[in-house]
Amino acid sequence: MMPGGTPGNGCGTPTAVLWELGGDPGRWPPVTAAYALGHLARRAALGLARRLFGPEKLPPCLHGHGPDGAVTRDPRHPNACFLAEDTGGGRIGQILIVAPGGFDRPALAALVMGERLYDGTLGEWPVRCVWVGPAQDAPSRLTRPSRTWISATPWVCPLHLKTGRSLEGMLIRDLSLRGWPPPSAVELLTSVPTTGGSAALARQDFTLYFPTRTGRPRPDGMGSLWRLTFPLAIHGPVTLGWDHHLGLGLFRPDEPEHEEAEETSRDNYNTLTKNENFV
Repeated sequence: MMPGGTPGNGCGTPTAVLWELGGDPGRWPPVTAAYALGHLARRAALGLARRLFGPEKLPPCLHGHGPDGAVTRDPRHPNACFLAEDTGGGRIGQILIVAPGGFDRPALAALVMGERLYDGTLGEWPVRCVWVGPAQDAPSRLTRPSRTWISATPWVCPLHLKTGRSLEGMLIRDLSLRGWPPPSAVELLTSVPTTGGSAALARQDFTLYFPTRTGRPRPDGMGSLWRLTFPLAIHGPVTLGWDHHLGLGLFRPDEPEHEEAEETSRDNYNTLTKNENFV
């Protein structure tokens, strides 16, 4: 189960929303642009909320700032993460939006209105909200239970490496801070396969910067790819490190049986999309 997530948030509040991309799947953005798509999805969600409620009443779970305007520093990150997902062939076909602390009604009102992702450089893609509910039940590979998880996007270390610190040690520390159990094995990888295994991607293939993202200097400018194995299966999504709320440091199950389970899930969830009374 997600650290701090539902149904364990105790109030039955939805913790996940799924946006599906429309148009020609052959023109969907590549998974290497997942970080950029996460940024565009967040920008679209905030734009919708601004249109509905005005700039002074944006849902805190979407913008990630506290009442004093400061960025939330909770290591378990109760606010929304915008996770672009490879749905096959190395193409992003959906955006999983999760908030372990739950989405309130204003946030849901904005998210179910999702219509498009747009950027003058990357392009434009129509989107629609197809699912709302608890994260662990979302029709997404990213939420399936698994013992073994592999990088879907590079993990970017959130701290500068100092004497006596290793990347592996910092990754294990990151897992602990976010409430995950200690892994039984950690493996640094030179490349990872796309969903379905159609291609192998190295860390340098991924977009790790977005022109409009400003703020603190990034401690790790390279990123790294990993395979994590846990003693018992855990539910995703698993997101770690710098800008994980925009899709960096995203892991996906690395066990073949979950590919088949996901296909069954995707067949079944079409019945859910017929009911659009999400809010």
